[in-house]
Amino acid sequence: MARCFCDHRPLPDVPLNKRPSSHLAKLLATMVQAGRGMAWLPESLIADQLASGELVKAGGAGWEIPIDIHVFRPRSRLTPAAEAFWKHVQEHPRPSTARKPVRSRRGRG
Repeated sequence: MARCFCDHRPLPDVPLNKRPSSHLAKLLATMVQAGRGMAWLPESLIADQLASGELVKAGGAGWEIPIDIHVFRPRSRLTPAAEAFWKHVQEHPRPSTARKPVRSRRGRG
């Protein structure tokens, strides 16, 4: 997530240690709760900790990163459970709550 943010917004002149990183948000949330630093996390993952005050947002809305998450599947047939889920997804489309994505200016010039 830090890479996503840094690609779109300049960071202040603050020495940030970008280690450790993890593709598992739950691991990062556990490290934050243990006092090991800060992390960009899905708000839904830490809603209870935010409500209780155990964790607080660092910075304002300018530090939030809007992202889109999509459901993908292969063209080939899946297990019955996966096919049932796919059928449900197709029959019950959800309205998009995505905000307009921030585009990187890298490579332009």
